[in-house]
Amino acid sequence: MPVPVFTGADIMFRNFLARAGYPVDPPFEGFSDELCFIPGWRKTNNAGYHFVGAKEFAEPRTEVGHRLVVKLLLGPLDGWVLHRCGNASCLNPYHLYVGDADQNSRDRKLHEAARAAMNVENSTEDVGQWVRKPKPVALSQEESLMTRRFPGFFPDRCFFADWLHFTFDGYPQLCESEHPGAVVGAHRKIYQLFNGPLNKYDILIHACNNKHCLNPYHIVKFGRENVDDWDFKYDRRCKINQAGREMIKDRTMSAKEVSQEIGLHIQRVYELRRALG
Repeated sequence: MPVPVFTGADIMFRNFLARAGYPVDPPFEGFSDELCFIPGWRKTNNAGYHFVGAKEFAEPRTEVGHRLVVKLLLGPLDGWVLHRCGNASCLNPYHLYVGDADQNSRDRKLHEAARAAMNVENSTEDVGQWVRKPKPVALSQEESLMTRRFPGFFPDRCFFADWLHFTFDGYPQLCESEHPGAVVGAHRKIYQLFNGPLNKYDILIHACNNKHCLNPYHIVKFGRENVDDWDFKYDRRCKINQAGREMIKDRTMSAKEVSQEIGLHIQRVYELRRALG
């Protein structure tokens, strides 16, 4: 697929967003071949891995961040995703490659030896506003598949992942599902990985005006969904008519009374009331 550049209409659209007060220049800082890319807004587990929600998956409902990077930027994944840099938290596609157990074992020995030899001077890092960019522990010699197949992100070009599925409303997603793009769209995962924190109520739009695009330079927040409407439209646990919604919002009724009246778990009543402020 040819990679389009911004048209005059696209630039006018970005200018419209700027005049309306929306951040048309997201905090994506690009990738460096030399430095890692660690999103400071995302928590990690004890092993250092990021996890991102993936509602379209049957089980589990999350995916490891570096595996998501490969699936979104490279193609269908078959194998292990390994870090050439020795940093489990790194999401830089140029530091990732698809390998096997033997390569994983060899990299581990390389990185353990490099850590033992590290000192303060060679372990310094470049810290951005949102992103930590430490120097790699050591770069294994394995060529990243990304360096051959990932064209990179450019401010003036869209990025398309033709191997992904589509939601019924036309947004790319990892797996086929009945969810809309506002819930499972791949652009939402791209934003969470490379741009900044994202709440489920946040609305994302494409500054390039192409909803198939996954370029983090082009994906920006555009306000928030109405909390009330979002929960009742998209939460599959919530099958409640208008009368039930009014009961939940009616603070003169206790959560227990509402739960018994509409057949909703009491904990869910508490959650919806908190979401409604």
